[in-house]
Amino acid sequence: MPAVSVVIPTRNRPALVLRAVESALAQTCADLEVVVIIDGPDAATRNVLEALHEPRLLVVELEQSVGGSEARNQGVVHAKGKWIALLDDDDEWMPTKIARQLEIAEAAQNPYMLVFTRMVTRYPTEEFIWPRRLPEPGEKICDYLFIRKGFSFGEGFLQTSSFFTSRQMLSEVPFRKGQLRFQDTDWLLRASSHPKAEIHVIADPLVIYYMNDSAAVSRKPDWEYLYNWGRENLLPLSKRAYSYFLATQCMPRAGKQNAPFRVKAKLLWECIGKGSATLNCIFLGLVYWFTTEKFRHALRDSMNAVGKAKQRLVEP
Repeated sequence: MPAVSVVIPTRNRPALVLRAVESALAQTCADLEVVVIIDGPDAATRNVLEALHEPRLLVVELEQSVGGSEARNQGVVHAKGKWIALLDDDDEWMPTKIARQLEIAEAAQNPYMLVFTRMVTRYPTEEFIWPRRLPEPGEKICDYLFIRKGFSFGEGFLQTSSFFTSRQMLSEVPFRKGQLRFQDTDWLLRASSHPKAEIHVIADPLVIYYMNDSAAVSRKPDWEYLYNWGRENLLPLSKRAYSYFLATQCMPRAGKQNAPFRVKAKLLWECIGKGSATLNCIFLGLVYWFTTEKFRHALRDSMNAVGKAKQRLVEP
């Protein structure tokens, strides 16, 4: 029985998933298996992976597409390892990633351990280290993920390709079937709420996270879907996180979708009335309302450049 099972959902991206699989098989921790769930008929992907002739690789091709969340759940069902590491098909790992996480998880002797790592976030022309800061002791995960100081990305960020936990945890707290967006965040909020959950984030970047697929479903604007998700999942956990979620997630998507004035007014009003909005939160919401996406991107890029310069100053 392998110590770790790597679960990778994929469909119609044979070249990308091959890179992800090879990075998993190249780990310094060889006591692992790689379970690839092909989310629906996809002969090209199946043929590319079978050509590897790798005994540690299990390829499961589903008869029909079930979506990313359920594909991960199917991967857990087929996994044999005590520990599960999740990897998106368009990302890859540094060679020591699994060994570092496994050491921490085994030392804790807690099947509800959640171990994450920082990542190299790679754009076509530049890259950054995310998250920019680690969770503070006692900080709620919902606050860590959503409360923002400005427009720079990656301030509080834990992404699927860094997730490492037990098969027991993922069996008790599976991914929500049918979840179209925020699949990783939705699961993380529920898993971290488990009374025995323990969280550790490795400060070193051990994942390469690629930000060059603008066609991904999870990145398409849909303010109403996110709004309904936030009311169900964030509002009961933290009113302040809910306010920032409306201001920094729903407002920009409403703007990108050219939503009418009443929609933006509703989001801003609820940010203040039902959440716990700070002046900074209201300011961010207004900026998203009254500025163009081009202007915000320029502002974000300048702030990212400043953050990157600061990061270089503190590196040894």
